Amino acid sequence: MGCSSSKRFVINKDFPGQDAQSVKDMVELGFSKENIDSLYNCFAKFDLENSGDMDIAEFTERLNIGITKISKGVFGDLDVNQDRSVDFREVYENLK
Repeated sequence: MGCSSSKRFVINKDFPGQDAQSVKDMVELGFSKENIDSLYNCFAKFDLENSGDMDIAEFTERLNIGITKISKGVFGDLDVNQDRSVDFREVYENLK
């Protein structure tokens, strides 16, 4: 699957975790601009609909696995606020 940095992170206040405050938060966690780009590029590969978040269907489709008890459990762990979708903020919050 790979996550080479072909897609750059751009501040977008319309999507959770992609606003200026999120960049400050990531820098405080020790992320460099290159780290943020790389992480965002991986996230964008899962956000198949370019909606700013991914649901369980996008998650399992990208991994080429079915929706199972295990995949639901892993996705549930990523879904910090338990709203059935994972946005970029939740991705980097899981790395704290």
